[in-house]
Amino acid sequence: MTCQTWLGGSGSSLRSRPISKPIPRLASSSSRPRPNTSRSANWSAAGIGRLIASGPRRKRSRWVCRRRRWRLRRRTFTPSSSRSGTRSTIFSRRATMAEFKEFSIRELFDIVYGNGELTKAHIHAHPGPHPVFGASADPSKTAGSIDSFDFDADALSFVRIGYAGHVALRQAPFSVTCNVLVLKPKSEWAKAIHLRYFVPVISAAFRVVATGRFKEDGRQDYTQINQAMALAATISVPVDADGRPDLPAQMLLADRYDRLAGIRSNLSKTAEDLSALNFGLELRDVEVAEISLEEAFDVRKGVSTYTEKFALANVGSYPLYTAATRNVKPALINTFDHEVEALHYTTEGAHAGTVFHRPKHRFAISGHAGILTRKRADISYAYALREVSRVFAGEGFRWASNTPSKNKIRDLRLRFPVTADGAFDLVAQEAIATRMRKLDAQREATVDALQRLAKAEVIFDAVPA
Repeated sequence: MTCQTWLGGSGSSLRSRPISKPIPRLASSSSRPRPNTSRSANWSAAGIGRLIASGPRRKRSRWVCRRRRWRLRRRTFTPSSSRSGTRSTIFSRRATMAEFKEFSIRELFDIVYGNGELTKAHIHAHPGPHPVFGASADPSKTAGSIDSFDFDADALSFVRIGYAGHVALRQAPFSVTCNVLVLKPKSEWAKAIHLRYFVPVISAAFRVVATGRFKEDGRQDYTQINQAMALAATISVPVDADGRPDLPAQMLLADRYDRLAGIRSNLSKTAEDLSALNFGLELRDVEVAEISLEEAFDVRKGVSTYTEKFALANVGSYPLYTAATRNVKPALINTFDHEVEALHYTTEGAHAGTVFHRPKHRFAISGHAGILTRKRADISYAYALREVSRVFAGEGFRWASNTPSKNKIRDLRLRFPVTADGAFDLVAQEAIATRMRKLDAQREATVDALQRLAKAEVIFDAVPA
């Protein structure tokens, strides 16, 4: 197998790029130019003088010669570089090079629009066994099931608006909504097209031509693709000696893509599990003392009148912290209630009991959150963030059923490192917090690398043997 990938810069995915020039190889011993060592060679006087002055030539060891040849070989096969990345080719002895031909979508497929009558009301009024697929990026998600169908043969579908270009294999019978288009193989190519092969290949081509709004890391935010753009997109297809799509080659490559999809799924799952992992505080070799949360912190609830409506009507420059936990940028209002360093914790929402460290600045807290301000100067907020998070996680706080109210949290026991005389050890707290920050940084870097690999685009340009 020959797999050509484009290793882009930060935040970019791997994309295929054709290699226009063959990789240079070392010349064989028979084709290398040999120096003229015959006795009849014309030697200049200066050359003879340098030869005499240099004395007898020292014989090089076999190891030195091998090392020089290896260095030359390594330089010869170094991937070429460009401004935005490095092109590399991975070889496998079990790969069979095949001819690939560029086809436009209109040469191989007909496009059919979805049914505009398949609204939510229609689906609810006509329940049945046949699935209806809508404009969801999840290929397994349906908009419902009805008692009729529009397509009686397997085909490909793709979203035309939203997360445009996501292609999925649909097994007959099925229907699609108006925001989905269907690719049906042309009758003359029906027996030469293996639909599973075209799912990743056409998806990659459509994502290139899609237009709209993209996120900073290049991912789609809200994009669209119309019929003309889809028909004009081009894809590479393995062909036989007659230039027709090679069905066995497509089937072999489809198996490779399926295995690749499984690897991506495992990488994504590993990234999610690692991201959700909470590192515990190991205090086995440290003397600790326990005090209640109420002894360590003042507990204050947020202001219930600070709602979304209030924030829209009172725009300003002071952040309003709420129960949001997914790195959501806080609303900015024209008033503040606090100008201290504190711990901010959520009391409502799906992630009630999540704790954040807020450095000293002017801010406000909504009624769905609260703050903890320390009563003692020998308490490190960085350490307390970990300890309070650990204790809250152990309580299993949940939205509505078990919220972290003031009465529930004030008697919770917190551990703090102490010195030999029983005083709170601020140095030990900071050291533990620093160690935990390093673990978090390593985890974030690993999660980021796993997510990039899971989203990498790989295009095979050889058929496995």
